[in-house]
Amino acid sequence: MEHLPPVGWADVATKRDLDTLETRMDARLETMEARLSGRLEHELRLFTWRALVVLVAAMSVLVAVTRLLS
Repeated sequence: MEHLPPVGWADVATKRDLDTLETRMDARLETMEARLSGRLEHELRLFTWRALVVLVAAMSVLVAVTRLLS
């Protein structure tokens, strides 16, 4: 006990304090996971559409070049 800093017992965390903190942190993490999941889903859809547009454009150029060379 002599190695502890000179604070009163009011400054010591109890098991109830830690349980409350755990509950609050769990809620925050769930909120962050939901936000991240939504953002990731949005980015994935956007990437998919961009890739599809690039693929269609490349195929169009390929078809046009093939017709010109024939």
